[in-house]
Amino acid sequence: MKVFKIEEYEKGYIHTYETGCVKNGYCAITDDKTKYGKLITSISGESECEKYLFLQDWDSENEINKRYLLAIIPELKQRIDSENFKNLSIPNLYKIAKKRMYIKGYTKTCPRCGGSGNYSYNQKDGTICYGCMGKKIVPLTITKSLIDKIGKEFLK
Repeated sequence: MKVFKIEEYEKGYIHTYETGCVKNGYCAITDDKTKYGKLITSISGESECEKYLFLQDWDSENEINKRYLLAIIPELKQRIDSENFKNLSIPNLYKIAKKRMYIKGYTKTCPRCGGSGNYSYNQKDGTICYGCMGKKIVPLTITKSLIDKIGKEFLK
């Protein structure tokens, strides 16, 4: 199994794999950056591994992005508070948030294509606009006032 990423950890380095954890359900922590380093300890259990990986990413997010995700995905706070990190990842949270922005109408006309859904021609995709992927609209830019508005609407 190929090592996906190696992160520094309190006692060495943590090795995560494409699946997030190795097959037997833990992230290996070694004393060096090679996948063959001496195993010092491990985060036992898949849930502990998921918790560690999510919290690492969550802590590296800036505060406005955290507020945005918590406002548009109100159930996220409950999951974090109850330590239910199963299948939580920052990239997936952004996908969910983007879908909810479209559903709730927090969109504007795509500035790249002017709302036509088309831009310059290329052989791979034709004239599809990469700004909006042909949807003609894009989510609004995240601001503090928008976060407050979203938070009020989603808490109704």
